[in-house]
Amino acid sequence: MNNLPTPPEPSLSRFQQTLRFIKEPYGFLARTRAECGEIFTLRLLGMGKWVFLCNVQALNELYKLPEEQVLAGEIRKKLVAYLFGSRASVSLDGPEYSERRRVIMPFFGGRRVFQHTGLLHRLTEEKLMRWPIDEAFQLQPHLNEISLEASSRILFGPLDQDPATLLVPYARRFLVALRPSSVQSRPLQWDLGRWSPYGRFLIARRELYGALDTVISALQRRRAFDEVDPEPEDVLSALMAAELYEDAEDCREAIVHEMTALVVGGAETTSKVLAWTLLGVLSHRQIFDRLRQELDDGLGERPIRTEDLRRLHYLHAVIQEGMRFQSVGPFAGPRIAKQDIQICGYRIAAGTPLAQCLQEVGRSDFFPNPEQFDPENFLDRKIKASDWSPFGGGTRLCAGMGLAQLELAVVVGTLVQRLDLELGSSSTEPTRAGITYQPANGLSVIVRRRRF
Repeated sequence: MNNLPTPPEPSLSRFQQTLRFIKEPYGFLARTRAECGEIFTLRLLGMGKWVFLCNVQALNELYKLPEEQVLAGEIRKKLVAYLFGSRASVSLDGPEYSERRRVIMPFFGGRRVFQHTGLLHRLTEEKLMRWPIDEAFQLQPHLNEISLEASSRILFGPLDQDPATLLVPYARRFLVALRPSSVQSRPLQWDLGRWSPYGRFLIARRELYGALDTVISALQRRRAFDEVDPEPEDVLSALMAAELYEDAEDCREAIVHEMTALVVGGAETTSKVLAWTLLGVLSHRQIFDRLRQELDDGLGERPIRTEDLRRLHYLHAVIQEGMRFQSVGPFAGPRIAKQDIQICGYRIAAGTPLAQCLQEVGRSDFFPNPEQFDPENFLDRKIKASDWSPFGGGTRLCAGMGLAQLELAVVVGTLVQRLDLELGSSSTEPTRAGITYQPANGLSVIVRRRRF
């Protein structure tokens, strides 16, 4: 393996690479791919040396490597533990990670996911009825609210008080406090209380943790009065029943961290995918019209039901295209090599982090129209996970994949079916909003009328 080449680097200094990665990450990665090929090295101030993977073959080889050779939790803990806590599954490896996945995965697959179709439709319908007519407004905050409320109600199950009412205000403040770029920059994470952005973020995080702790206490009281310990029907109940650690305080901390990652992390990414997908649809009138025609022919004026989803082929293609055309971050799914490894004929030295550039993967010639927003990229084709997998792969396949796809389909389908909707002054340029990127002005839209 020592005779293999290492991934090439761009002809820029470390300072230049860092500046361009911060200022224009998507464009910089695309240009570096054109210069260096689909696997390359960047040296970034504050992050060190990283290898970026921009083709599906490289990702498939990465997913097949044994866990002892590449770890995900270790590098993600360094990157996001300040967000979700060090005991969320995103920061775990080995048996501890496997056990956590075993507990939560039953709630994200098959019939359990599809039972939430009606809830997602009702939430979307409640929001759209409040939007102004003939007046431009930012849609992104409303999409954030739908995702946060859906996550809260689905993951926490029934309580004496609506979990969305208990949690959403705190989750919203958490995400607002996260937006300043200095909060994500380790050298600028100064805790000066309310006098610094990072200090304000820590206050918002403590308040969110406190709200989650209140919800956990409420569920514990309810369970104490149950004559028979019921089978867990939601993620929170399952985590509490699992007794993850011997110490009660350790268990409670792990549950708070896990639920923060699931509710806030899941809602943040899904709401941004919704915005980029709707931007693509609204930017191409022929796509909007074709999608509405499919929905009108299949549904009439009634809402989407679970059984409709398998035959709304164009809606499915639109959702997949939204994820392909614009990723919510310049890279995803980081791993770290624990020993020298080989990927696509390159040697990756032990200790090197690897990043998956999903947007560049989506620009490959595998797609008929890679540079355009075009649902035809996914129509009448059998696309395997080894060809395109926006939710990652291997043992780190995103736990919330099924729920995210359901939310995307129901929300996009409902908005196109119910509203005559057009763009306001939206920009297609990505702008950073916390840990993800959204359309530059929050996706400005105008509702011309509600159809029925």
